[in-house]
Amino acid sequence: MAALTLPSLIANHKKNVILKQLKKSYSAMSQALTNSVAENGDMDNWDMVNGLALGTPEYKEALKEFVQTHILKYVSVSKDCGLANSEKCEKADDDDLWTGGETYYFFTGDGVRYQISLNNNRNSDGVLISKAQILILVDVNGLKKPNKIGNDIFVISVKKNKIGMFTYGNGYDYAYNNCKNGNAYECGYLIQTNSWNYPKNYPR
Repeated sequence: MAALTLPSLIANHKKNVILKQLKKSYSAMSQALTNSVAENGDMDNWDMVNGLALGTPEYKEALKEFVQTHILKYVSVSKDCGLANSEKCEKADDDDLWTGGETYYFFTGDGVRYQISLNNNRNSDGVLISKAQILILVDVNGLKKPNKIGNDIFVISVKKNKIGMFTYGNGYDYAYNNCKNGNAYECGYLIQTNSWNYPKNYPR
């Protein structure tokens, strides 16, 4: 019987470690943004990448300046990798973190990987309609596998001065179906909504 239950115990321990680190990482990023607002003023006045085309040199420079000014100063950075296509830091194989130069990549002292992008909000005609949304991918166990969104990578969103786990805003059932059927960006939202625990029948 012990041999049968040991794998379950190990799996449950790993899940608990991930949950604990996710909550800790979310809290650290929330506090960092709070401290940044206190020093740099309201987010509505932050200089983001609005109107700049994704991937252009102008966008990349604006992203770099934004992260270094508004985020890096307020977290415990152990490795500053810069734009994600640089060779400054080791990458993981078969990795769900974005690898293009449209994101900024760093590690904190507890081994967590973060990747930040600024997502311009445009309507169907391509017209800018609101300030850029900050998307923060958090790999709670660093380079350790599986490096998959919804398993050990989760997405934080900062929009209109509010931080939360990423959601499209269509409700819990919609988020659950997305998490289950391949669009794992909302999986962290399910965990946050369930008081930072895996909901019943968590699909990942």
